[in-house]
Amino acid sequence: MATKDNKATLGFLLDEQALPGFNDSGAHITNMAFFDSNLMSLKLAKEQDEATVARMVQRLTSEPAEIFGLDVGTLEIGAQADMVLINPDALDGWQPDQTRKLEYREIFGHQQMVNRPEGIVDSVFIKGVMAWKDGMAQAALGAETLGRALRAA
Repeated sequence: MATKDNKATLGFLLDEQALPGFNDSGAHITNMAFFDSNLMSLKLAKEQDEATVARMVQRLTSEPAEIFGLDVGTLEIGAQADMVLINPDALDGWQPDQTRKLEYREIFGHQQMVNRPEGIVDSVFIKGVMAWKDGMAQAALGAETLGRALRAA
């Protein structure tokens, strides 16, 4: 969901009845999903204050995990250690309308609209193993079993 100039978006994302967190940043072949809601959530929260950023991180991680009964979404001893490191300066400078593009996807046989800003996501760790760094997939991604299949509801 989005609103003109994102004037109401943060309020919607922080509403207890909303579940932010689903995001594919352009994975639909119908070009419906080109709004990076997770990064936008953090950007809007950061424009407020640190407390709002902390609340948004919770809304994007531990709350969805709890709702779906997953043992992830927290940084604690013994936790799964899935982490995303964000460059706050790059997040500040991100202009979402400027990072949308059409990308030809051979598998679908047509162009797809995507929004994958560069430089904001510094690193991604899955179960403590670096899977992504500086815009590049790392050796473990695709070579090791890092994630796991989720059970059907």
